[in-house]
Amino acid sequence: MKRIFIFCLIISTVFSCSVINVFSPTNPTNIDDIYDSEVLISLGEKYLSEGKYEEAFNAFRRALYLSPNKSKAMDGISTAYIQLHISFTNLIKGITNNSFSNIAPLNTLYDVSFFVSSNLKKIINNEADGVIAYCDINVNLTFYMLNNFYSIFALLDFNNNLDVENDTNDLIMISPDFQIDTNNSQLFKIVNNLQGVNPNPFYLFKVPQMIARLNDQYKVFTNNIGLSKKSISNIYINLQAEESKNLLTNITKVMDELCLNMENFILTLNFSNTNQSVFSMTNIYNITNFVEISDLTLDNTSTSNYLWDAGYDPDDYDSFTNDMYNAGITNFSDLTNIIPGLSNANEYISNYFNL
Repeated sequence: MKRIFIFCLIISTVFSCSVINVFSPTNPTNIDDIYDSEVLISLGEKYLSEGKYEEAFNAFRRALYLSPNKSKAMDGISTAYIQLHISFTNLIKGITNNSFSNIAPLNTLYDVSFFVSSNLKKIINNEADGVIAYCDINVNLTFYMLNNFYSIFALLDFNNNLDVENDTNDLIMISPDFQIDTNNSQLFKIVNNLQGVNPNPFYLFKVPQMIARLNDQYKVFTNNIGLSKKSISNIYINLQAEESKNLLTNITKVMDELCLNMENFILTLNFSNTNQSVFSMTNIYNITNFVEISDLTLDNTSTSNYLWDAGYDPDDYDSFTNDMYNAGITNFSDLTNIIPGLSNANEYISNYFNL
C-alpha cells in the first residue's frame, strides 16, 4: 500500500512497503513517551520498511490515539496488521485464482478484514486528514478486497462475536474449509425438523425470528457492500492506463461474483443436505423460498387452532412440553417472546391442557 503502485504488486504478487523518511527519529525504548503523532508515523514507516510489523503497529496505534484523523497512521496500521496476520501475496493469488482456502484461517481473515475495513473506510469516505487522498488507488483497492470479505463474514456472524468458524451460535455455520454446513447449522436444523412424517411444530415458531435476523444482517451487508462500490469509483478517478483497468477488472469480477452469490443465497434462501462453499456458491438452493413463511403471527385463538392441528389434544401435555423443550423453548415465557400475539402463554397453555 505504501506508495508502491498496486498493480505492479499484483503482477509480482509481492507485498512490500517502500518508505522515504523525512527524518529518522531515535528508536525509543517506549513509544508511550512520544507525544508527537508525526514522529510516531515516521517511526512506524521506518519499522515497516525494516519488516518490524509489530513495532510499526504499536507506533501507528499510538499515533492514532493522539491524532485519530491521521490518514497515514490509518494506512500504516492497516499495512502492519495485514503483514502480522496474513500473506498479502496469498490474498492476491486467492482472489485472482478464485480460490480462498489458502489465504488464511477463516476467523483470521475475518479479523483482518474487519480491522482493515474499519480503519481505511475513514479515508475513502474523506473523513481523515486528507494527507492520503480519498481516491488513493492503493488504499481503495486494499479496502475493496478486504471489505468484501468482511461484508460476507459479518452477514454470516449472527451473534457478532467475530467468530464464524464452526460457531454453533450462528444461524448459518461455516466449516474451516469455507463451506456452509447445511447439516449442523441452526437454520437448516430447524427446517429439517419441520419436515418428515411427525415434524416438531415448535420449530415453526422460530421461523419469523430467523427471517427478521436475516433481514437485519442483510441490511448491514448491503451497507458494507455499498462502501466497496464507492472504493471502486474512487479508484477509477485516478486510473488511466488500459492495462491497469484490465487488471482491476479481473479482481472486481471475482469479488463481485463472490458477493452476488452470497446475496442471492440470502435473498432466495432454500435448503438441501449438501454443503455449499461460502465464496463459490454457483448452485443456489432451489426448493422452497423461505420468505413465504416470514410473516407468521399467532394470537390466542389461532394458537389454539394451531395446537389442535398439530396433533396436541388436551391430554397431550407431555408430548407438547417435550417437543417444546426439544425446540429449545425452555419455559412458557419464551413462547410469549416468540409469539407476541399470545398475551399470557402460561395461563393460556394451562387452560388448553386443563391443568
